[in-house]
Amino acid sequence: MESVQPRRPGGITLIVVLAVINAVMSILAGIFILLDHDDTHLIRESGLTENALTGTAIGIIIIGGIGLVVALALGRGSRIARLLFGIWAALNFAGGVYSAIALHGEQRASGAFSAAIGLIVLYLLYGSEKDREFFLNT
Repeated sequence: MESVQPRRPGGITLIVVLAVINAVMSILAGIFILLDHDDTHLIRESGLTENALTGTAIGIIIIGGIGLVVALALGRGSRIARLLFGIWAALNFAGGVYSAIALHGEQRASGAFSAAIGLIVLYLLYGSEKDREFFLNT
């Protein structure tokens, strides 16, 4: 008898789509920085040298690539990817709460927004029986 894989919950799909978009944008940003690493305006604005910009661009591309792999693994039901996203969301929530309490003005609003996003992601990853079932049966 074959086991039927449960359908991926809509909230998980939303997280995967947004994470893939974020990863692709990071990769593209890294490529653009790499292409413009010798631009005098970029060097002046960033305060970095050409070599530092090149290293930063490569780092951004690598981080974007890792994010893409983890996002795709989450979409396939990887428990490790779920754990990594859960840790990220918990840290985002904690940092947002701290910012909302300790900082002022726009930083306080940004912190509240980060905390809300972290809480939403945690709920989408762990909040329903469908989520638990999807990750247990894949």
